[in-house]
Amino acid sequence: MPLDVADLWEGMPDWAKATNWDALKVVMQKHYPASTDTQRFTYQELLRLVREHSRQEITSITEWSEYLNKYLAMTHYLVRHTCLSELEQCRYLLESLSNALHHEVTAHLRLVNPTCDPEEVEEVAKIDEAVSYCLRSPQRVKFEESPTTMSLTSSVPIKQESSEVALAGLVSQLVQKELVQRARNWGPPPNRSNDGQVALSSVVPYSEACHYCGHQGHIMRQCAVVDEDINFNRCARNPEGRIVLPNGQFLPRTITGATMRDHIEEWHKRNGSPP
Repeated sequence: MPLDVADLWEGMPDWAKATNWDALKVVMQKHYPASTDTQRFTYQELLRLVREHSRQEITSITEWSEYLNKYLAMTHYLVRHTCLSELEQCRYLLESLSNALHHEVTAHLRLVNPTCDPEEVEEVAKIDEAVSYCLRSPQRVKFEESPTTMSLTSSVPIKQESSEVALAGLVSQLVQKELVQRARNWGPPPNRSNDGQVALSSVVPYSEACHYCGHQGHIMRQCAVVDEDINFNRCARNPEGRIVLPNGQFLPRTITGATMRDHIEEWHKRNGSPP
């Protein structure tokens, strides 16, 4: 036992009052809350970890593994104590990724399993595989290599496996670019009149239209317009997965519009920030 720890224990008033080892252990645990199994992690600590890590950019498998091990230790504990559901465990893992990596991972998951229900969230193991793939992507390696290294390796014959990996990564990027291009080309939602008001005769049913852009065929979580607006800092997504203003606040109820995107554009106009 370190000398400073021994001095600390022996200087406590309860040290001399303890009559046996069990009583002494109870006294010592009061000064070390993390040693008990009921106060190791909290839900708020998880939200703080997710929020802080989403602002950081992961650049290597080692960094990802270190974070994943820390995340799983915390979430497994919370799930075991019924403070967190397994669905939230998967969703928060995705939310803890940076915007750029989140887009890559989401596009890769759609490419690998295009028939998956959009409402479902992939399990932790599949998210781990997708993140590892994106971090090992040849496009990322090529971007980080120096021109000298690239010129030296350009003459080396590429193996068949590397070609397949490169092709899969290229397809993943093309899918994401196509989604963003569609978002840029989309105009006002089809259920809106020329003056910007909602036409009551053509209102799209609640369950068939995206709450953010007003178009049919997808939900807000898979909306490419949301990803585009987040990239341009028109809005943001908080740790709970909800769309908020760039400053982290919710939209004021005084702002009206046909869609959530209309609300956000109107807020930018009122506050002098270009949408």
